[in-house]
Amino acid sequence: MAFSGKGWLPVDFSFQAMPSLLAEATVRWLHVGDRALSEPFMEHTIDSVRKANPAARLIDTSLDTLLWLGEKLERVQPSGFIFHVSHCGSTLVANAMRHAPGTIVVSESRAITRLMRPYFDPGSVYLRQRWHDLRRKLIEALFRAFSHYLSGTPAPLIVKFTSVDILALSLIRAWWPQVPCVVVVRNPVEVMVANLAGGWWMELKGKPALAREILGWPTLSSVDLGDEEFCARMYATFIDAARAGLDSNCRVVDYDSLDAAGLRRVAHYFGLPLPDDSALTQTFAWYSKDADRQIAFADDRQRKRAMASMAVVDAAERWAQPAYNALRSSLHEP
Repeated sequence: MAFSGKGWLPVDFSFQAMPSLLAEATVRWLHVGDRALSEPFMEHTIDSVRKANPAARLIDTSLDTLLWLGEKLERVQPSGFIFHVSHCGSTLVANAMRHAPGTIVVSESRAITRLMRPYFDPGSVYLRQRWHDLRRKLIEALFRAFSHYLSGTPAPLIVKFTSVDILALSLIRAWWPQVPCVVVVRNPVEVMVANLAGGWWMELKGKPALAREILGWPTLSSVDLGDEEFCARMYATFIDAARAGLDSNCRVVDYDSLDAAGLRRVAHYFGLPLPDDSALTQTFAWYSKDADRQIAFADDRQRKRAMASMAVVDAAERWAQPAYNALRSSLHEP
């Protein structure tokens, strides 16, 4: 299939359990036309256009199609990367960056995570190197496709990664050291309370083989850990990965600093112009993850700390807090 890529987004990959083998790997594309990625998450946009009448078209192609398009399109250097530890305000940051004129914000692309999440080692130097080289080309092609999809010409691109993608921060920094990067963090007790309520972290806990593969815990089984210990250790694993990947072009942003001035500092760091205060203030009017903008924003820091059991507090102090403190002291905010 030969096309310009205009109006099309690569939204997912289909890999087998060990993608380094590359058997029957495909790319799924979604036709969104000139639809902006205005929702908090890319999945929100995908759901919206798929539920439309008529539904947006989906097609599957080989990896070669994406690689071909990546070679055809102009090279793109993203304006900024946003990494985070989950439930820490990163979606608020991404939403604010959407106010920068002409900027495309890709928030938590499933395709990126499919490429960048850890997999078990294939046990072959050749396969390991082939997968390393291929996914470098694939993620470069993804960035080019994202940046060009609206008009066919490159637009400023901000990429907000999923929380698990922080495990690939060192690799992303090695590939794009010039791209400004922020790592958004939050008090571990507050993050743990949010994740203990349900969601991906707790789903992962119930899948010990997958947890071992992703988190790299060779001697720990997630099902043998209490919920609080699992969340605290997972938080620390994310923070340790962030510390390992930080460089002089990375900044740590804490949830406590995410007011309008803090968001402007991030935008300035990314080289993006934001509109006047009245427009930016709208970002704080609703819950950042609510695509319908029906749920009003509420500062939940005190509420989450009050909800924390002694088991949460103890687990955070033992496994999560030391890593959090070390990361916060390592680099200044933008």
